[in-house]
Amino acid sequence: MRQVGIECIAMYAWVYLVVWANVQGIVVYGSFVIGTILPALLYLHYVDRKNLCEYLQMRMDKWLCGISWGVGFSLLFTGVSLTKAMLIGEGRLGFFWPVDYWLNSVIAASAVEELFFRGFLLNKLAGSVSFCNANFVVSIMFIVIHIPVWAADGILGWDMLNNAIYIGTLSGIFGYLYYRTQSLWTPVILHATNNYLTLVTIGMVYK
Repeated sequence: MRQVGIECIAMYAWVYLVVWANVQGIVVYGSFVIGTILPALLYLHYVDRKNLCEYLQMRMDKWLCGISWGVGFSLLFTGVSLTKAMLIGEGRLGFFWPVDYWLNSVIAASAVEELFFRGFLLNKLAGSVSFCNANFVVSIMFIVIHIPVWAADGILGWDMLNNAIYIGTLSGIFGYLYYRTQSLWTPVILHATNNYLTLVTIGMVYK
């Protein structure tokens, strides 16, 4: 347990530094993707001697189940979010965004964050403590790593607390679905859907 804790803290500290450096504009474009997932994958492959597809739950025999669950929950999530926006929101929905927003905010961010937080951290911790405890710890870590981004965007005080509760809850759901479906595809798809809906409703103000 102690060894796993040290591994997770060290890797998390590195990723936090990468996120902070990106927010500050210190590092070059694309460093978030490379700096976040490459060290974790190399560690799993060369130090832990893991089969990456097997360990990360991205096996081809599980892809249909994972994608099906991901699409199903994404449709439900989309329906709830858009209904909320239309009933109690004021402003315009923005469905069309430039390609770089799709690549960075929707696809890359979702895949990289799920690979690291669910594929690496949650797997590591769940091997030493109960799944519920591991999922809770990873959700807290997921919240904390977003704080530099929120601060840079001027999201402080109660707004930051609301964001923390929201993404902490989402993280717990992502972790649970990962555990239940035994497929990383499910949280990746749902995470991407959430990020896209954030863009769609970014111009909305709720009553």
